[in-house]
Amino acid sequence: MFYSILSFITGAGVFLVGIVMFSNVLEKFASGGIRTLLNKISNNRFASFGVGFGVTVLVQSSTTTTVMVVGLVNAGLLTLFQATAISLGAHVGTTITGILVSLSTFKIKYFFMALAFIGAVTSLVTKKRKIRKVADLLISFGILFVGLEHMNQALSGNEVLEGFFVELFRRVHLPVLLILLAAGFTIIIQSSIALIAILLTMIGNGLIEFETAMFLVMGSSIGTTFTAIFASLAANSNARRAALINFTNVTFGVTLLTAVLWPLKGIFVPFFENLIPDPVWQLAIFNVLFNTTKASVLIWLIHPVTSLVCRIVKDKPKKKKEMQTMYIDDGLLKTPAIVIEPIKKEISDMARRARKIFNLAYEALLNQDTSHKKKIKKQEKWINFMSRAISLFIVKAAETEISEKDSQLLGSFHHAVDDLERIGDYSKKMLQDADRMKKYKYNFSYKPTAKGLAEMYELVSRMFDISLEIFKSGEKQFLQDLLDLYVKTTKQKQKLNGSHIRWLKTAEYNTIGGDYFNSAISKLEYIAGLLVNFVANDPTIDDARVNANIVDDDLTLVEKVVASAEKTQTQAEKSAIPAEKPSASAEKLLISVEKPAVPAEKPKKEAEKPATPAEKPVTPVEKQKKEAEKPEILTEKPAAPAEKPKKQKKES
Repeated sequence: MFYSILSFITGAGVFLVGIVMFSNVLEKFASGGIRTLLNKISNNRFASFGVGFGVTVLVQSSTTTTVMVVGLVNAGLLTLFQATAISLGAHVGTTITGILVSLSTFKIKYFFMALAFIGAVTSLVTKKRKIRKVADLLISFGILFVGLEHMNQALSGNEVLEGFFVELFRRVHLPVLLILLAAGFTIIIQSSIALIAILLTMIGNGLIEFETAMFLVMGSSIGTTFTAIFASLAANSNARRAALINFTNVTFGVTLLTAVLWPLKGIFVPFFENLIPDPVWQLAIFNVLFNTTKASVLIWLIHPVTSLVCRIVKDKPKKKKEMQTMYIDDGLLKTPAIVIEPIKKEISDMARRARKIFNLAYEALLNQDTSHKKKIKKQEKWINFMSRAISLFIVKAAETEISEKDSQLLGSFHHAVDDLERIGDYSKKMLQDADRMKKYKYNFSYKPTAKGLAEMYELVSRMFDISLEIFKSGEKQFLQDLLDLYVKTTKQKQKLNGSHIRWLKTAEYNTIGGDYFNSAISKLEYIAGLLVNFVANDPTIDDARVNANIVDDDLTLVEKVVASAEKTQTQAEKSAIPAEKPSASAEKLLISVEKPAVPAEKPKKEAEKPATPAEKPVTPVEKQKKEAEKPEILTEKPAAPAEKPKKQKKES
């Protein structure tokens, strides 16, 4: 008897390994499908129910789905109403796995077991990632049926085990005790489908009657809700409510059906056994009917149950909290397939803060009004915190089992976070300039300077709106508009540079005050470039720009931007009032934004080129202007600016 029990336990262990592997592989395969389904969630109870059913069919585990739901509620991405409907759909979806396990009663099970060997051989002979994923799916599916067959062989014809189980369930025959027994066993093994597989094997070998097995199946559905409860213990109040609602719904459904079936089992059991002769399929079909009936009743009671649980689980008193993220939480890492959307929402929130600090800093600079200084510094601290928190979460997510596409998205998100942090840094520098201008009583009282600065700010502000829309929606048809605005911004910068020099020549405003003006337009241009980078790092950008005819096949995105900038510069030179050649700092800023890999190379080469006949001699005023720009240049690109003024002096 000892070896028979050991053999049975071994088979159960192999089955558990197979079902866990199968669920994990399917989750990786279906990560895109899961996100597509989650994006279809609405306040329609039937739509959310369908999402829960679909996700569970894809991952073959209601436990995975309910834990995922708790994580999304904790992140604020789902309401309790939506979470409840999804959980109801998940319990119906898991019955498909029971149908799959029931196939072990047919001869096809031997072919399914052979799939493990085929998958193992395929995994050994190939190195392609996609093929190896298919091989892993075959291996896990085959192992699942190997475990079922091993349990079946351990129980088949074993009089000792048969007598043990018959005597056990003869003593424990009350429905309430059977339900509690099944719930406790499911809590231990953390899988209702594993218990159902064991029951299917036992009922197929005549070790248990259908009348007993149906109450054990109902008890297993209660036990599986505890996984979500355990996952919600460290989460917020709403997440705990979602887990408790799931438990309440299942317990209510089991209680209701038990109250109906217990007194009527003398009628229901014979009818069901005559309707479906095979005992294995009797239990599998009953599992489907039980969960479907339960869901069809409870789906109309979502609001009352939700209200009841909200009264039981009350919000904790609000305390002054340290900085924390809104959408990402380490609990989401348990289901890597859903981490992309929360990260995206967190970055969108960070972008909103970057936009806010940019607007406040510009207003402070334009009017030398530092009344919002504390607010700007607070927002800048928030941006720095979010940058660290999101980057850390991205690193953790990258270490999980995610698809190659998701891995590329995580890389693009990391660059997007870096771009937003730099926008915050440059906004803070604008505030510092406003502070100094106020201290020394400088302002943009000269109307052309204020007007030119306002026009450039408006262009960058529009770029902010478009880049955020592209990032949130994923729609890249606006990318051409963003690039056009970037070219207009660089053209405006060049125009203002030329005008700035003319204003200095005529001494229409203070030279030192002009330095602040030049610094402001340089920062605006740099922020514009960061906004282009913010969306250009998306790995799907190549397909989008080809579809939108943004670039030719032989040009990259950066080359297109540079080409457009050169074209606009040529047009400016042909205009009635030609623009001066952009300063070294303007060229350097353009290069540093568009070609970050080699920021110092191109300016150096530009400095080494001999002057062409078309170049104008450097006037003393221009030389004074370049000397005034020198500190700003040295801060960002210390390599090149030291040579160019010297060379121009020699040429003049």
